[in-house]
Amino acid sequence: PCQNKCPSHIDIPGFLKANAEGEFRESARIFKRTIPFPSILGRVCPAPCEEHCRRDEVDEAIAIRDSHRYAGDQVIRAMREQDVDPPLPFELQPTSGKRVAVIGSGPAGASAAYYLLIAGHDVTIYERDEAPGGMLRYGIPEYRLPKERVLDPEYESITRLGGRFVCNQALGRDFSLDDLQNQGYDAVLVAIGCYDTNKLGIPGEDADGVIDGLEYLKIATLDLPYPGHAGTRVVVIGGGFTSMDCSRTSVRQGASEVTLVYRRDMKDMPASGEVHEAIEEGVTAIFQAGPVRVIANEAGKVTGVEFIRMQLGAPDASGRRRPEPAPGTEFTIECDRVLLAIGQAPDLTWIGGDSGGVEATKYKRLKADAVTFLTPRPGVFGTGDVRNG
Repeated sequence: PCQNKCPSHIDIPGFLKANAEGEFRESARIFKRTIPFPSILGRVCPAPCEEHCRRDEVDEAIAIRDSHRYAGDQVIRAMREQDVDPPLPFELQPTSGKRVAVIGSGPAGASAAYYLLIAGHDVTIYERDEAPGGMLRYGIPEYRLPKERVLDPEYESITRLGGRFVCNQALGRDFSLDDLQNQGYDAVLVAIGCYDTNKLGIPGEDADGVIDGLEYLKIATLDLPYPGHAGTRVVVIGGGFTSMDCSRTSVRQGASEVTLVYRRDMKDMPASGEVHEAIEEGVTAIFQAGPVRVIANEAGKVTGVEFIRMQLGAPDASGRRRPEPAPGTEFTIECDRVLLAIGQAPDLTWIGGDSGGVEATKYKRLKADAVTFLTPRPGVFGTGDVRNG
């Protein structure tokens, strides 16, 4: 049941058995057959496997996530202290002579690069930011995922296999698909993730003090205080992991009040398992309320957000009951800043012109086959959030 519940179907019984026998390198090797980064995932995964652990029927679930985190940490320690290469999940194949360009160094691009390198291909990863990692580096706070101690050594497993990172290079800004294919790459993989924060679509959301949650987290993960954040009253809108990170980071950055507002019930939150921790840290959580308008003063500065109570209607396509406004239940939360964390979409402004066959779906995602990941343009593939949303 645990393996079936895991979105990646990792061999959980296999690595738990290796852990029980004290074979931590073998445990990490088994894990890496499915995902290359056990220490990273051991810190950021919501652990749906543990909700279906058979041991829970006896007393409590096995700490599955912490188990592979520990094994991964032992591999990192041996790599750092004894210069021991991480275990390989499969036999390293002879050089194929094929060259692949991976655009985006987040979890999707980095994972693809790792397995392509093991398959014997030459891989170069292009990253728009100044350091590799994508959302792992710039979207997940330091308290959850230490960058120097965990992210960097996990990514070192790619460079030890011969992979190269080229940073400060963005698709559509510094190069095009034509540029890469003209350089002789046999395949190009687009894995640029979702970085455009969705809009609320309500009056006043362009007021001074309404902040993109990802922008806020990026500055925070660079270990910089967001300008003027200390002492402010903050409202975070959303119910996913970005909203949790925004709320808990705001507490750490000295906000005087942090209020999290979500339009559904707590049990329907994507990050429901973490909201209790946020509340323990001082966050006030309000459920079944949706924003109506952002209130600003004459200078255009945010002074509050008006919400309306939501009532649950019929189930939507996801199976969750659709929230509907309850007339006459409006209320206002006074605040100085509003952090938007209501989901992200991919930036596809680079499509067009010389993108030659690459196109977006009607849901504004990169069009690519669900099995092969091939786009309509030969030799160009798409994977990760840019395809899934």
